[in-house]
Amino acid sequence: GREDIWVVVQSSGINAEYGGAPLCRGPVPSPRAAHTLTVFSDTQAVLFGGRTRSGRVSELYVFNFDTATWTGPFTTENGPQPRSLHTCTRLHDGSVLLLGGMDKSGNSVNLQWRLNMESAQPSWEKVNLCPPDLCGRTWHTTAAAHISPHCSEILVFGGSPDNIWEPNHAYWANMVRFFYGVRPLYEMCLDTMSEEEACVEFPLISDDLARRRELLSIRKHGDVPDPKVFGPNDLAVPQK
Repeated sequence: GREDIWVVVQSSGINAEYGGAPLCRGPVPSPRAAHTLTVFSDTQAVLFGGRTRSGRVSELYVFNFDTATWTGPFTTENGPQPRSLHTCTRLHDGSVLLLGGMDKSGNSVNLQWRLNMESAQPSWEKVNLCPPDLCGRTWHTTAAAHISPHCSEILVFGGSPDNIWEPNHAYWANMVRFFYGVRPLYEMCLDTMSEEEACVEFPLISDDLARRRELLSIRKHGDVPDPKVFGPNDLAVPQK
């Protein structure tokens, strides 16, 4: 593993300029792989977990872009277990959502955590935003869209529920959709109105309502087994 950082400076057009490896201050994290480094503010990012030479860890560090300084490791005694191959995703309120990953035994983790970064001492909170049987996976990807100042729409795609080092392990072939925060009333109204065939069509929202009903029609025809799951609900075994 490596413990250095390289900076890419965006220049005009589509070209990028390599800024080299900055001299970092503070307690630099040990070399590792399969960790996450997540931006949670304009000037800071949080590093969590990964696999080091001594095994999987639950270490947490914060990096400041302005000063090129690391702080940590922060204690996580009441937080998540050591893991790698997880995802950490910034939410609309600046907190970070931790999903999935592989534990020390090589099993996928279905416990979910939210990292609060508002204070000088980061704190973990156990949450239950995603169905555990759908979010127990490794090597997946997670993205969050901040659909309002008070709500994030979160998508989780792919990954594996098994020990990926075992032969013929399975892959998830679905996308899971869920929310954190208070959904906008307009979005909730569209969901409700889309299910009412006799609902009056208002010109101002007819286009949005048509798109929502089209999605609802796809679900009714069985292409999507569950409204929260977009794609096949089965596990796909990779071909040799």
